[in-house]
Amino acid sequence: MDCTDPGVSTHKSLSAQLGDLARGFGEKPVRLGEVGERLRGRGWYVLLILLSLPFMTPIPLPLVSTLIGMLILAIGLRLTIGREPEIPVRFRDRELPAKFFPAVFKASAALVNRLEKVLKPCGLFMSTSLLRRVGGCMIATAAVLLLLPLPVPFSNFFPALSILLLASAALVRDARCFAAGVVALLLSLAFFAAIPHGGGALLDWIRF
Repeated sequence: MDCTDPGVSTHKSLSAQLGDLARGFGEKPVRLGEVGERLRGRGWYVLLILLSLPFMTPIPLPLVSTLIGMLILAIGLRLTIGREPEIPVRFRDRELPAKFFPAVFKASAALVNRLEKVLKPCGLFMSTSLLRRVGGCMIATAAVLLLLPLPVPFSNFFPALSILLLASAALVRDARCFAAGVVALLLSLAFFAAIPHGGGALLDWIRF
């Protein structure tokens, strides 16, 4: 199957653009609002990937997942309504230390460079506005699951995995990765639906 996408720009790759951002932030402290101003288009998907990475373990991080889940939810909702994402007002004036974002974007450039080699534009429908909104809606759904403060193993992993796959699919426009993200979200929903039954079974076993 021909997986070329004529809609993809032949200009500088996204990984190279992220490298430029790493150099552009320099050595000074950076406000999150300034980061939001620099992130345009697919750059937001890089942020979603970075935000999901800490949860790719079976050990839940309830407090951290709630805070990051709220940020991912805000981005996902903006994508759902077809608007450019933005950093929520409450976070815009927060400063991060000097050299933090240059390091983050440098690492992001390396990560995206690998994704660009592994994932390929496949399926013209990946570039449609409707699918971007559907993807945003699914990312927002996974974010709701992520922000739930449940001390249950894998309760962070499955939603984070779906966010990682869906953001990667949108970043590189790979339809197969998008399909994997949909499956991961369905598994997440099934996992969370099973938690009450599993909890009840555990209580019955303890009482016995």
